[in-house]
Amino acid sequence: MVEITDESNLIKMVAEGNSNAISQFYHAHVDQLYGTVFNQVGRDHNVTQEIIQDTFLAAIKSAHNFEGKSSVYTWLYSIARRKIADYYRSKYRIRQIQFDPEADVETIEDSAVASTDPVANIDDTEAIRQAINSLPLHYKEIILLKYIDEMSVEEIGIATDRSVKSVEGILSRARKILKEKILKMGMRVDGTLKRLAR
Repeated sequence: MVEITDESNLIKMVAEGNSNAISQFYHAHVDQLYGTVFNQVGRDHNVTQEIIQDTFLAAIKSAHNFEGKSSVYTWLYSIARRKIADYYRSKYRIRQIQFDPEADVETIEDSAVASTDPVANIDDTEAIRQAINSLPLHYKEIILLKYIDEMSVEEIGIATDRSVKSVEGILSRARKILKEKILKMGMRVDGTLKRLAR
């Protein structure tokens, strides 16, 4: 199998139905996309697999529309994002999921295990994940893209169809809420998000 190193050529060959290119495209991005989707759907493997499959099928069908204005992964994530929204619409039987950057901060009951007892048996990584999962969806999404996928603010803007300013605002508010949650757990904030990437 010959490796295609240029992303735009790879997607062009995917659009033409080249099986080698499709396989390479899939293997180049499936692990990163899986991790991102997995964290956004409550760490449910079955739902993640279904969304991943739907995302790659949609990407292959629409590969001819790829214009190269973003990285292939950013484009692929923008497709996955719509599939995630579809999942939540279906799950909660609501007409529309609001990813409103101007939305008021919701009052959320902390689902994370909180304790001031230093000898309490708390898995820090899991506690951080629970704190992130308790964020409103539009905050959670931006936090995961920034700290787990390590996307730039510009890439997040492209993937989520938001301006850079809007992404920066959401990120700032999300970090503030998350910091408060982490501090309530009696944990240090520095470096805690990076722990999730391992």
